[in-house]
Amino acid sequence: GINAEYGKQWYQRRVRAEWMLKSINGKNASSALLDLCVEANKPSPDEYWQYMSGRHVITVTTPWGTFSHSEGGKSKREVRKITCYNAIKEILRNEALKYNCKPPVELAESDHNNVYFAPDPC
Repeated sequence: GINAEYGKQWYQRRVRAEWMLKSINGKNASSALLDLCVEANKPSPDEYWQYMSGRHVITVTTPWGTFSHSEGGKSKREVRKITCYNAIKEILRNEALKYNCKPPVELAESDHNNVYFAPDPC
């Protein structure tokens, strides 16, 4: 009945949240975002790069939307990793909201070099 259907939906949400977290944890942001996109049946995020007024501007397009970051005084590689990290945070926050889950709790040591999120936000 209705409870079985609700249980099934809750389980599917949980499984989805878990694969997202599993495909991210312990990697750097660039490879974590790539893995998310592969899981979402897109071969890779599209990246667009500009250099304007001494700042790298990196824009990545993912199945979940487009994310951009710009910063001066950092290498293109660093700016790319920060862009990806911010994208991952936003994607997880939006996915969690969509499924009425709390957003995953970021662990203190998480940064764009090693991305760790607390498990199972649902």
